[in-house]
Amino acid sequence: MSNLKNVAQMAGVSIMTVSRVVNDNGYVKDETREKVKKALKQLDYYPNNLGRSLNQNRVNIIAVMAPIIAPLESDPYYTRLLFGIETVLTEYSNDILLSTQRRRATQSRAEYDYFRPYLERKADGVILMGAILSPHDLKLLEERKIPTCVIGDRPESPFIDVVDTKNREAFLVILEKIYEKGHRKIAFGGYEEHNFNIQERFLAYKEFLKEKGLPYRANWVFKSPKMPEYRKMLFNAFRKLEDNPSVLAFSTDAYAIGFMMDAKEAGLQIPLSVSVSGFDGAPVGQFIEPSLTTMMQPLESMGQKAAKLILQRIEDPTRSNEIALFDVDLLMGNSLMDL
Repeated sequence: MSNLKNVAQMAGVSIMTVSRVVNDNGYVKDETREKVKKALKQLDYYPNNLGRSLNQNRVNIIAVMAPIIAPLESDPYYTRLLFGIETVLTEYSNDILLSTQRRRATQSRAEYDYFRPYLERKADGVILMGAILSPHDLKLLEERKIPTCVIGDRPESPFIDVVDTKNREAFLVILEKIYEKGHRKIAFGGYEEHNFNIQERFLAYKEFLKEKGLPYRANWVFKSPKMPEYRKMLFNAFRKLEDNPSVLAFSTDAYAIGFMMDAKEAGLQIPLSVSVSGFDGAPVGQFIEPSLTTMMQPLESMGQKAAKLILQRIEDPTRSNEIALFDVDLLMGNSLMDL
């Protein structure tokens, strides 16, 4: 097994110089640094992370926490964010500690321990996806100065960096396209009370109806089921309506695609029976029949931004927080027809 001495001999430098390169601590000429890196690679030398973490008070690991019920790895929204996060962390020789804790349906997000990996010194910072931080969480975060970045929510704290999309503006875009297609009987699908992004889209829906002089009907707002196995509850609620809407504008692609699958099983034709739109830009939406009209969120770029922000926060915990809001593009499919 190679050690620092072997690397120093191959590179023709001192052991101290090799240590500086390995720990990224202290000045080393660029030419010398490249010689050391070449020797490290040739000798397949990997530093002892435990020892390095003791010296630098770092473990070079970022915790990514997602308190969700369904398997994260099966949801393209989360996998695309993770891909973006990983591309940046890999570049900076950081690893991911991923935890969903497979939250039970009966367990509230208030019971979720968001900061355990940091407090147990398993991670240098935390990226939160789908999180709802309580006043206790915010107080703990500020007192312990826990480097934190939140994706998809807007906690009010000067210590938290935020990455999100312009949900309201984007949902108004797709509603305007629906209106241009001649639809006046517009329903909202996939309502969630405690999801900030969906709440923004829902408020945009109500605002749009008011602006266009269209009536708001509570029975045209379809709540999301709490568990995936109860997905058909939303479709069944739609089938029970006596006066059906001509289009369902869903808060997410997952809800839209689930509805389309249920409709197909029931013998309904999309968009002849009812038009459908989504929000997220899940790749599968373009491969189903009919293809899904949706808003494409730049999730990979959002993940990359979150990773960069958390690394900056670790380097400088006192800097002002950043709120990065991304634009969303309309992606037309065949699930939305002209009337």
